[in-house]
Amino acid sequence: MKPTDEQIAVIEAEATDLAVTAGAGSGKTHVLVERYLRLLRTSSIPEIAAVTFTEAAATEMRERVRRAVMADVDLSRHRAALDDAVIGTVHSLALRLLREHPFDAAIDPSAAVLGEDEAELLRRAAAVEAIDAAAEAGDDRTTALREIGVYWVGQLLPRMLADRDDVGASFDAMGDDPADWHDHASTVLGAAYGAEQGVIRREVAALATDIERNAPGVNERQREVADDVLASLQASPEAADWEVFSAALAEASGRVNLQVGRRSPPDSDVREAFHKLRALGKDAAGLPAWNEADERALPALVGVRALFADAATRYATAKREQHALDFLDLEVGAVALLRDHPDVASEVRAGFRHLMVDEAQDINPTQAELIRLIAGPAPAGPRPHLFLVGDAKQSIYRFRGAHVTRFAELRRLVADRGGPTLPLSRSFRTHDRLVEAANSIFTEVFADASEPFEVSMEPMSGRPDPAPGAGPHLVLMPVGRMKPDGDSAVDEERRGVEADAGAAEIAALLREGREVWDRREGTMRPAQPGDIAVLLRRFSKVHAFEQALEAHGVPYTTPSGMGFFTRQEVLDCA
Repeated sequence: MKPTDEQIAVIEAEATDLAVTAGAGSGKTHVLVERYLRLLRTSSIPEIAAVTFTEAAATEMRERVRRAVMADVDLSRHRAALDDAVIGTVHSLALRLLREHPFDAAIDPSAAVLGEDEAELLRRAAAVEAIDAAAEAGDDRTTALREIGVYWVGQLLPRMLADRDDVGASFDAMGDDPADWHDHASTVLGAAYGAEQGVIRREVAALATDIERNAPGVNERQREVADDVLASLQASPEAADWEVFSAALAEASGRVNLQVGRRSPPDSDVREAFHKLRALGKDAAGLPAWNEADERALPALVGVRALFADAATRYATAKREQHALDFLDLEVGAVALLRDHPDVASEVRAGFRHLMVDEAQDINPTQAELIRLIAGPAPAGPRPHLFLVGDAKQSIYRFRGAHVTRFAELRRLVADRGGPTLPLSRSFRTHDRLVEAANSIFTEVFADASEPFEVSMEPMSGRPDPAPGAGPHLVLMPVGRMKPDGDSAVDEERRGVEADAGAAEIAALLREGREVWDRREGTMRPAQPGDIAVLLRRFSKVHAFEQALEAHGVPYTTPSGMGFFTRQEVLDCA
């Protein structure tokens, strides 16, 4: 594929550190590989670390690099080192660091890495053992089982073990005295609810203004309701006490429920404001800073903490007995290795000249910290150049700990090191008209990013629109009375008519020179036989289509394995 100007700018950028924002379908994998190959002209393979999000992506990148190196005479000196390429997931890079420094990392260098399914089985087994022990203990753990339920504790504990680093940190932050947990929980809940409460306050203030402005123009009944609602809101959206404000909002939305019915004019601005106010009242009711359920849960939380500690110990023992590590062990262990052993960190940084990170929007906080530690602080010694590729709009792995702010933080790291951010804004998956429509819609949806978790709109362009006449075509075939009724002769004739019509359409398309988009050259060109695929519901129709295509002079190939016994070389042996 002929690279675009944006792609060339990224591939050939002289900047030592670089961040790339790459929209969907913008060819970032191609750019990543080409950038890697360009770096090979001044670096050796072991000096470049490329981090991908999945093992499949790593395998694809390794294969692309291998093919390019084997085909390029200028890169032939790297062929012997291809098997040493540091191209893999964050976990594979972390494992490499741990095995290279087993004494400092305090691990068995021969330890196996558990797959996610294997790790989940061990976590569930540890949870079951912890629950069985708690059932007979007669202490806080038993209370937790009784209050929450054995089933739900059994569902909860494996999830806590999978995220044990953050869960343990949260329990540590609460302190050891349960008497202090109320204040801690109130503070945490207050912070979590604060942003949402602020949004509700602002929306209610705007609705109150709308009601007051529009009420004089409505009927007497609505005017009375509006006056009552405004009176209920005199506590003001600015009230510091959330309970006072939410009570006033509940009273106001309650009056709306009681006094505004379907008889109100459907086009009334006041009626619309009332409906919004009622919805906000429901939202506000679910956002107390603290409630009775939270109060009742505190004693059970003491038991949950003890259950978690017991299950974590059992899980660690099971892994130790199997000489195994899970993915979290790799991440946390690698971070601790570089953070607690400055000499090791310096050695790692000096060993890599370039650190490339793909799908940077999908990394979790621990992985981001590992990247920062490898990339190194302000230049106090050798350190790798950092190359990031990501798209904040595609940050969808929140359930795995990823967050859109991670990519923003890493981009700031690149900027602090003097590196620019370059875009890849052309989508090769979609034509211009669709992309223009998406740009038009989402320009209204995405505001300017004012918060770390917000994303600004970055318009994209698409590939050229399809040639005139492109699109679905309906071809009516004169099958007459030929219905598929199980008669083999009729069915065969019907297949022949269908195949002939399809082959004739393909032959006409090629004869007329219908234009198609050439992804490799980046231009439109006349269609060729290799641009066309024929999809069939049943393999039994393949032979009919082969005969029809041959009759119309259309060259074709059938996927390997099809028509084996009808091949000429097989017939010659018959």
